[in-house]
Amino acid sequence: MILSRLACNRLGHGYASGMDRTIFLSDRQREVLVLAARLLRERGLELYAAREAAALQLHLNRHIDLPKLEAVLQEAQTQFRLFVPDHAEVLFALRQLAAQWMMRLAAFTPLLQGGVWLGAATEHSSIYIDLYADSAKDVEIALLNMGIDYETPDLGDCADAPLLRCYGHSSVLPRPVPIYLQAHSRQQLRGAWRARLEPGSDLRLRGDAAALAAIMQP
Repeated sequence: MILSRLACNRLGHGYASGMDRTIFLSDRQREVLVLAARLLRERGLELYAAREAAALQLHLNRHIDLPKLEAVLQEAQTQFRLFVPDHAEVLFALRQLAAQWMMRLAAFTPLLQGGVWLGAATEHSSIYIDLYADSAKDVEIALLNMGIDYETPDLGDCADAPLLRCYGHSSVLPRPVPIYLQAHSRQQLRGAWRARLEPGSDLRLRGDAAALAAIMQP
């Protein structure tokens, strides 16, 4: 067994919440953990997708007791510090871009989620914003009125796939950033506020514009 100490920093250091927890990991869990963090760092995958991809690459049974997402997040932060010297600058640029879009879409109570919110985003990452409206059409109309181009990705069989995709630009980032907007009913907002990264976690799954501004403070 390997002892992994999760010491998530406070808001100002890039995390969406603060905690200090000790977790025991098996050797196989540690393998998944390290590979998942590397996939996140190198490919810009989101936490859950990176963990699933790591388990698949290691030919592990999907029912194995995988490491917690918080553990993957902490390992990713460690790898960023070791291997990505400009990570803080890239993350700040992505968060600035997210804040701009959240301001433009303030009428729909935007909540940011994913690696940009959690502090695990790279130059390959996308921005994910949940919106809450009476109708998804209201979001589309608002985008049209603001002159914002958008696409409707092929949802396939994924019921929770993003509804709309736009692109944002930052002078710091080498390419346009995909911005995924998913419209939910306003009745879902209360549950969205309460949602955590995973059961038993202290990390919030989403954050509003004020929370985002707080974690961007030096």
